[in-house]
Amino acid sequence: MKEILQRLEGVPGVLGALVMTLDGVVVASVPPGVDHERSAAFLSAVLLSIEKSAEQLGLVPLQRLTLAATRGRLLLVPVGELALVVLADSTSDLGQALNEVAGLTRRLLRQSKIDVSS
Repeated sequence: MKEILQRLEGVPGVLGALVMTLDGVVVASVPPGVDHERSAAFLSAVLLSIEKSAEQLGLVPLQRLTLAATRGRLLLVPVGELALVVLADSTSDLGQALNEVAGLTRRLLRQSKIDVSS
């Protein structure tokens, strides 16, 4: 799992990435030394709230959620029982990052069982 996330580290503008359970538990993350647990808890609450609203509006399943702020962006991609999160700076063109995320998401979906120890 870490090696999938490490591929994102080389994408221009990508500052970090993590895979989390939908209830906010970090499965894997890069780079080390960052408080990914806080981000996962926040994003779990956000995802739950948005999914409930999206369901009422007939907009499910969600494919990607992008949160934009002055100092950066978060891309959140639900992948079955997990979510892939990418933290990006606020100025880079995210075209390449989105292509990488789409490829990694497809790779995660192809795995029938995800080994959280790697």
